[in-house]
Amino acid sequence: MASDRINPGHLNRMITLQYPVSTRGTSGSVKEAWTDWATQVPASQGKLTKPTEGFKQDILIALQYVIWEFHFLDMAIEGFEVPDTRMRLFDEDYPKRIYTIEAVEEIGQRAGWRLYTKLKNA
Repeated sequence: MASDRINPGHLNRMITLQYPVSTRGTSGSVKEAWTDWATQVPASQGKLTKPTEGFKQDILIALQYVIWEFHFLDMAIEGFEVPDTRMRLFDEDYPKRIYTIEAVEEIGQRAGWRLYTKLKNA
């Protein structure tokens, strides 16, 4: 059973959360860019799963799932008031690691969030 508290001593990683923004290029095509939602957020990298293998377009890839926890943030960006699956997460300790957010869970009574993520292949 997951705890409804975050141990401050486990907040040993820094993360950045980003949300997508659609812009229209000069040719009229829509481009997706990423904007920071929260930076330098102390977080704990929870349970790491063993990499599993899968296929993507006939290429064998490894899948790595990671659970992250961090304290509640009071953000007021319209459409992105809380973390959600449209966002992505950067591990600032390992800048080339980008995680897609698969699920979001609130911890306790606004104590924080638990993000279930998948490491994107670089």
